[in-house]
Amino acid sequence: MARARDHKPRDKKGEALCWNFSAHKGCATPCPFKMSHDEQIDFETCDHSIQLALLKRGGPKIRKKCPDEQLISHMGKIRKEQSDKFKQNMEEGKKLKVGANPTPAPSIETTALLAQLEKLQTSVDAVERKVGADPKTRFAPPAAFTSVQLTEGESELHQVLQGPDNSWFDNHHEGTATLPVPDPLPAPYRERAKLMEQVDSFGLLDWGDLKSTLLGTWLKNRLLQLMEANTVVNRSHVDDLLQEAVEKGSPELAAQADSLLAHQRVPRKAGGRVEIPELEWNEGVGQGPVIWNSQSWTRLDFGDTLEVHQSLKDLLADPQNVDPNESHQCLPIHVAAGLLLHQQKQIPSMDAVHRKAQELRISLAAQAAEALTVLGPLPDELTQAEADLRVFAHDAVHFAHDKDYRALAAFPLQDFSELCVNVLRVSDTMHPTVESVCGARHEGSKPSKSGFLFILGICSFWCHQNQREPCHQRERSKSQPPDGKPILKPPLGRTR
Repeated sequence: MARARDHKPRDKKGEALCWNFSAHKGCATPCPFKMSHDEQIDFETCDHSIQLALLKRGGPKIRKKCPDEQLISHMGKIRKEQSDKFKQNMEEGKKLKVGANPTPAPSIETTALLAQLEKLQTSVDAVERKVGADPKTRFAPPAAFTSVQLTEGESELHQVLQGPDNSWFDNHHEGTATLPVPDPLPAPYRERAKLMEQVDSFGLLDWGDLKSTLLGTWLKNRLLQLMEANTVVNRSHVDDLLQEAVEKGSPELAAQADSLLAHQRVPRKAGGRVEIPELEWNEGVGQGPVIWNSQSWTRLDFGDTLEVHQSLKDLLADPQNVDPNESHQCLPIHVAAGLLLHQQKQIPSMDAVHRKAQELRISLAAQAAEALTVLGPLPDELTQAEADLRVFAHDAVHFAHDKDYRALAAFPLQDFSELCVNVLRVSDTMHPTVESVCGARHEGSKPSKSGFLFILGICSFWCHQNQREPCHQRERSKSQPPDGKPILKPPLGRTR
């Protein structure tokens, strides 16, 4: 009986099939034993213990009812077959124990099952290689697994045959109810509702399609805050809000605000953007102006390609795939130019800049290689600081990778231990943000703004027109855009 309970056949829903219902004994409906009547037990494929249980109940219903003598004879035949099979298994076990025939040939049934499994694996591989399949497509298990009635001990297989759970594709965030607005509104909300109506009818902006955009929602909320503070909103407030959205908003918000400034003739703040005219090239060095905050700076470009020395090649992760010249080296080239300009008080030559840049490039690679050795293998989870450090190190030890300017802080250069590099990052809407990377022995609470490392997608270096002090440079790392949004159309000048 215990074996029969463990081998109870189940229907397609996973519910145990009723023995009485499948036998001539019959069963009441609904089943008093709370078992399924949706199917009848397949007498030919079920376990021998279930076969005996059905014969005790008058035999399977799918067959003609037999006299009791035939049922008893059939039960005896099943018991004898199982007894003979048990004895055979015992003999085989004894032979294996003494070392005789340790690897018996597989039976015909086992061979057929292995062939079926191999065919199933081929079908699964074909499905996995299929590109563009709808993930919600109903899983269809092989007929060989669906044409049999699974038992109690095969409940896990039944779950597998149901296919993958695609419920996570469903939209669980979709609203299921609508909350009506109280009418009339409670007293605390009436004043705010009036102000919201004033915002909707605000005449200084043509809402139109704007109201359905991120910028429209943001403007309405900011205007509502101003009105709640009893501010009389005018054109200057709108200009300030749009300028704030361009300079501090997300990429989507900034782009929409910049488009409104450009196409709807909304006045802009003076000096809030950077202008970068074309360069003029002389003996490989580009020179041209940069206009920022109503001041003109002289911009110098020393290229982005360095010759690869053997000492650098030995530090790279894949020295076999290294060309004689390495591109995308704007950062070390123009940091070197800034250092030489600071020391010599005059524009350095191209050769001098590249020699110094090669030293800085080797220093970055050496420190990065040492950092990767200390960090060890990549863990499953890591902090943002370690993730950034690993990216900086990866770029430094791989050939022709752009360098993030923050690598100057992660791998400090000895020549800049007492200096501070001021970084002017410029977004794709040409709005600047100033950051600084200072050496360990730098003194002073505020970096000097005599020059800047300028970041925007093309590599350049420039200094103020009214002085020959080193200014800084400019470079845009593809892996670290200033505002998180890649530049699709670089400004005028030499592009990478």
